[in-house]
Amino acid sequence: VTPKVAVAAVVSNDRGEMLLTQRADSGYWLYPVGWADVGYSPSEIALKEVLEETGIEAEVVSLIAVLDGL
Repeated sequence: VTPKVAVAAVVSNDRGEMLLTQRADSGYWLYPVGWADVGYSPSEIALKEVLEETGIEAEVVSLIAVLDGL
């Protein structure tokens, strides 16, 4: 069984503003986030989610954290 792994992107601009998207399923405002596809790196998934959800082309600077929900 392939585990579900979510990847989120924290995106900011030169003014220190953070990019948030409103979730269609819950209405909550969150960072761009999505399920990872097998065979892609966290960076690739993060960039894909930002582009798909906002139309913005981003640049990966660093990995911030890896969290285990258990």
